[in-house]
Amino acid sequence: MHFTWKMKARVLARDSSVLNLLMGMRARKQQKAWETGGRFGPPHIIKQRMLLDHAQKFHIDTLVETGTYLGDMIFAMKDHFKKIYSIELSEELHERAKSAFRKYPHIHLVAGDSATAIESVLGGINERCLFWLDGHYSGGITALGDVRCPIRAEIEAILRHPIKDHVLLIDDAICFDGHHGYPTLFELHDIVVSRFPGYEMQVFDNVIQIRPTR
Repeated sequence: MHFTWKMKARVLARDSSVLNLLMGMRARKQQKAWETGGRFGPPHIIKQRMLLDHAQKFHIDTLVETGTYLGDMIFAMKDHFKKIYSIELSEELHERAKSAFRKYPHIHLVAGDSATAIESVLGGINERCLFWLDGHYSGGITALGDVRCPIRAEIEAILRHPIKDHVLLIDDAICFDGHHGYPTLFELHDIVVSRFPGYEMQVFDNVIQIRPTR
């Protein structure tokens, strides 16, 4: 079953537990298909669990997402973080998310290009964050900013923040091949080695993980 924005907003306004159940059923079906189909291109539930695992391991209560898109990650994480910030370049997608999550005061939705908006978001944060960086252009209804992949600017903003032990998860590792404005994985690794002391970088299930080793 595909859940449209109107369906999500309608059910969330009444009883989020119903939508939790329905989306959980869909997620389990997708995971089973992924496991039996060769485990290529992990479904969203795998990425959700990765975020929750990192939040638990590193004791993080604040999630910062770039690329709200259809709001699936916000919905999956809404009961697991004390604060959620999500940045979306598309005005239409941003407005839809505002409608869907309007009754959740701990969810802060920001309209703008994550390459610049992430700096202002971080200006109001004084704690360790888990970053889900998925703001790169992927066609379809997603919006294109000045660059297809704003990851360099996003990382620079995170590096300027006074908190120095954030955890970064970057979606779509397969896209980081040096084309269309994407750095290569080797370039990202060089940034981690030179500018994130005490950190490691791994790629697992198409997600780049940048995290403290301790």
